[in-house]
Amino acid sequence: MNSTSPPSAAVGVVPLFYKDRPEWADMKPIYNSAEENAVVRIATSDEFNDVFAYLRAALNANELSERALELTQTCISHNAANYSVWQYRRAILRALNKDVANELRYCEEVILDNPKNYQVWHHRKALVDESGIYGAELPFVAQQLQEETKNYHAWQHRQWVVERFGLFSQQEMDFSTVCLFEDVYNNSAWNYRYFIGAQLSDCFTNAEFMEREIGYTLDCIKKAPGNESGWSYLSGILINDPLGADRPEIVRCCEELLARQLPCKSSHLFQFLIDKIGDKLRQSAVSDECQLTELTRKGNEYLDVLEQVDPIRHNFWTYRRTQLQDLAGSVKLSS
Repeated sequence: MNSTSPPSAAVGVVPLFYKDRPEWADMKPIYNSAEENAVVRIATSDEFNDVFAYLRAALNANELSERALELTQTCISHNAANYSVWQYRRAILRALNKDVANELRYCEEVILDNPKNYQVWHHRKALVDESGIYGAELPFVAQQLQEETKNYHAWQHRQWVVERFGLFSQQEMDFSTVCLFEDVYNNSAWNYRYFIGAQLSDCFTNAEFMEREIGYTLDCIKKAPGNESGWSYLSGILINDPLGADRPEIVRCCEELLARQLPCKSSHLFQFLIDKIGDKLRQSAVSDECQLTELTRKGNEYLDVLEQVDPIRHNFWTYRRTQLQDLAGSVKLSS
């Protein structure tokens, strides 16, 4: 039987209710009142009601003891998502000066049974934050992500650990690379890569980093041009780049994709191109009337394709077309 399973989970075992335990004879349980049970009563077992009645009583008495700590573990085995139980457990751990390493091991057991439970991840975060013991966190999260590569709580915890303890490094970029090699559509890995990269490149202004990262991103896009995550990441890292989408390698990549995908089943390439045209017009980065006309023509051409391949957003593309015309009309040419 897993240590986080309720006692009644064992076949043939009759649970010993807290009301029948001699060590709890001095505590008067607090059961739900008639009013609390009057509306939309939740179907809970007698064992559950017994456990949480004693939890209420212990909380009410602010008891910070070994038996109260054991009680919280039983409550967690019945409902690991109860935030009050975890909060109470932390208060007891502090009062008894319990070993954090042991609690982290217990926390790991609960996470293995409840990998997407917010409360248990928050408990682990609080333990690590207060103790400063973080050596096992990155390997532990990596293990969890092997089980579920898009576990939001695991990614959030890893990001927090890196930021809290200043662990930004190329090793973390490499970790995201491994995750994306396994699944280039993993948006969580792209998001994490952006988080790490922004710190390592001074918000994507380091020339050497940008050259390497743009090359990597374009390779990923070529493998999966219909993957929105890759395009979003590319747009994000170009936000402070002077050349932006005019970088020769980006232009070549887009031209190559246009040549082999027009008309394209995916809209992301065309959305990227429309966005970059809009950026140029917004910044008045246009040299003459001829270039302005050509940009507007290309923008309308891309919008024609988008209306074909993504008709459900017809009204949005109509809005983008109007926006394009308005931007073109507001450009101030130097001549």
